[in-house]
Amino acid sequence: MLKNWIVKAKTINNRSKGIHNRASYLIDKNRSSHRFNKIIPLVNVAKNKNNILRSIQEDQDSRASNKGLSSYAVEYSFNLPQDIPKPTPEQWKSICTDMLISLSDSLNKERVKTTYTDVNGNVRTKTTGWIDKDYFTPKELSQVCLAVAHNSDNSGNYTGPNHLHLTVGKVCKGHRLLELSRKQVLNNLKVDFNRSVLKHLNVNNKTYKPLNKNTGNKPLFLARQHKLLDSLKSREKVALNKLRELMSIFNQSMKEFISQSLKQESIEIQNKKATEVGDSIQSIPHKPSQKEAIMQARETAEEIESLVLHEAIDKVEKTTIKPKRRRRRRARLAEPI
Repeated sequence: MLKNWIVKAKTINNRSKGIHNRASYLIDKNRSSHRFNKIIPLVNVAKNKNNILRSIQEDQDSRASNKGLSSYAVEYSFNLPQDIPKPTPEQWKSICTDMLISLSDSLNKERVKTTYTDVNGNVRTKTTGWIDKDYFTPKELSQVCLAVAHNSDNSGNYTGPNHLHLTVGKVCKGHRLLELSRKQVLNNLKVDFNRSVLKHLNVNNKTYKPLNKNTGNKPLFLARQHKLLDSLKSREKVALNKLRELMSIFNQSMKEFISQSLKQESIEIQNKKATEVGDSIQSIPHKPSQKEAIMQARETAEEIESLVLHEAIDKVEKTTIKPKRRRRRRARLAEPI
């Protein structure tokens, strides 16, 4: 809930130079503050700028005292948040017309002054009321106004609220608008701006819920800096989350790599041990089986039996055969067949 939509007023200083600078600023697309804005002129800015300066010059020439104005205009800014429907050029024009009617009603009045004597005997004047006058119409007032709307574009960059600039010259039809800076005029504009937004945009400030609360009244450059800091913080948070995800993936990959390396190392160690065991087994003398042992025993027995037989024959021959007969036998065996 908002009591009123934001309406601000400021005086344009530096007289004619200030009017020229302000008129050029409002429609200049190359300004850094207008980089992401869509500029919507609602009046002929160049023509109305000349009307303001001409009316003030004529007023000064017509006065015998030649007392000039310290400032030539007052500017009002009517601001709407970006989270409500963006006004179209036609809607801004209708809102601007309503604001000119409100200004005309507030300024077409004349003070009712009375004089009195204070306790010190000094004669003073005070305002006791107002009388409605017809100094000018809203259409005539619009001839000495600069009305330009600034809407944010669709780039997503923060450009401040959508707003309307209404710069009103201090002289209209030879009448000095000295009440432009009066607080009551600003309060009337706030009330009429609430009604106009409800009428043309169907948005009620009483039921509106702002997205950002307790933001305070900040200059636009400061609000942009805070917005930039918030975006940088959000980007930093996103980057940190991505970094955490990458670190978790990296840690998981390292765990898998280490486990695979340990498995491979254990397999190599097992293969090495198996090779060593095989080599040690091969170095052990071969233990024959039962069948081979029997065969070897038989062969050994046969060899022993043949040796014993030969020794027995030799012994018999030595005991029964005489040496002469033995020599004859050997000679006979040595003869060729």
